[in-house]
Amino acid sequence: MVTRTVGPFAYYSEIYAGVTGDSIRAAVDPVDTHASDLGALADELRGDEKHILESTEGDISTAVAASPFVPYEIARSLTAKAQFASGCTRLFAQDVDAFDTTVNGINESYRSMVSGAQHDPDVRGGDVSMSDLQAGFKANLQPRYTAAENALDARADEVAGKLRNGPTDEDVRQLIRAGLMPLAAASYFPTLVLTDSDKQAAYNAAVTQTIARLRKEGLLTGSDPVGPYRDWLENAARRGVSIDAIIDIARDHDITPEDFDVLDGLEEVKDRDGKSYFILPDDISGDDARNAVLMTYILNAGTDYGTAGPTRDFPETPYSSQEIQRIKDRQDANNWFSYDQDVGFVHGNGGRLSTTPNGMLMGLGGDGLQDLYSLNGGTTFGDIFMMNIDDPSDEEAALRQIIRSGEGPTVDDDGNLALRGDHLDLDRLLHHEEQHSRQWADEGYAGFIAGYLNESVDVDWKGWGPFQAPVPHTVEGKDNSYESGAGLTDGGYDE
Repeated sequence: MVTRTVGPFAYYSEIYAGVTGDSIRAAVDPVDTHASDLGALADELRGDEKHILESTEGDISTAVAASPFVPYEIARSLTAKAQFASGCTRLFAQDVDAFDTTVNGINESYRSMVSGAQHDPDVRGGDVSMSDLQAGFKANLQPRYTAAENALDARADEVAGKLRNGPTDEDVRQLIRAGLMPLAAASYFPTLVLTDSDKQAAYNAAVTQTIARLRKEGLLTGSDPVGPYRDWLENAARRGVSIDAIIDIARDHDITPEDFDVLDGLEEVKDRDGKSYFILPDDISGDDARNAVLMTYILNAGTDYGTAGPTRDFPETPYSSQEIQRIKDRQDANNWFSYDQDVGFVHGNGGRLSTTPNGMLMGLGGDGLQDLYSLNGGTTFGDIFMMNIDDPSDEEAALRQIIRSGEGPTVDDDGNLALRGDHLDLDRLLHHEEQHSRQWADEGYAGFIAGYLNESVDVDWKGWGPFQAPVPHTVEGKDNSYESGAGLTDGGYDE
């Protein structure tokens, strides 16, 4: 909102009954929301049409095949038009802000002239009245005001022309670069090609807008943030997280730049998608490990689970304040054995741990005692997923290698780490293990162990009469409700 100075020259809001740049933006906010919903509906329509083609024969299938994906294309076209109209309107809102800023400067000049005349008789000279002086000052400043009005009229005509003629690729590119259309809207314009420079400009614009909103809401003070806090805002922009969602997170969880200090000094390792993991030093406290886990989730602003292949077991959970609260609640439930005890236990027995983008710990290595807690492909205890790689020559190097590969680890016949590039996506595996963390939180330490073992081992009774004896045998993971509840394909059971 432009600060308004009392003076003889009218602001846009005074000419048009309270209309300001902010009120214009507020008016088109619902358009963006509806456009986003329509885009999601378009994707659902396409899926429905594909399903019809695959599952029907006869007249219905023939009719759909004759005009494939018509509802989908119509919905996408409407989405593109709505996004473009919103972007053009936001462009004009900027022009209104520029006009009001110019008027503010003109009125400030007028006030300065009047103040000088009131306090310095020489300025007035002779018997010239103050009202005549004020009229003269206004006349001298009038050309500046007229120029501002003409500039705004020209911009209004230009924006109206864009809306009348419809979107061109160059118009859309410029709106996206300026942060007036979301980057995701580019997918609705089939001939549009964005360069890396275009994308970076869009991210920078989104970060600038987010910082302005955070300041307006009283959630950020001081100089513009750098380091992990700014990285958080840019990650959110890259992933299409709305500014409103960031505002909710900052307000609900009191997120400040200082909250990211817990990551200072930790080794950051990025996966093939650019997400950040942090390797923990072996002397870190349980509380710091817990905070580092939470801030890693917040920093990444998403997990990439939603893009980790078409055979995922679950829909992606949106990054939101509610999801952060769920992770905090899960950490509370698992705290006493995961952070108060097991972080020190793993490090004390030669293992190493890293934070992950989905809000839990991942580790490997250690001595024979530690080996007991990482069986099969790996084992989750509370908030810690221990991979079954017991004796790497360098635990930290093995963690780096796994993270950078982006795939779940395997071992060769000699027990050495083997990353072939074709194994289970690490984002999916971590989603599976985080589901187990939820199960631990829901059932508690003793309840989870008892329930899991009860389903993992089946008992046959052999013998006759009173001389029966129990004969246990292992049940396949896919028959275990804990594993199926965490996602069988995500866990590698149904690959």
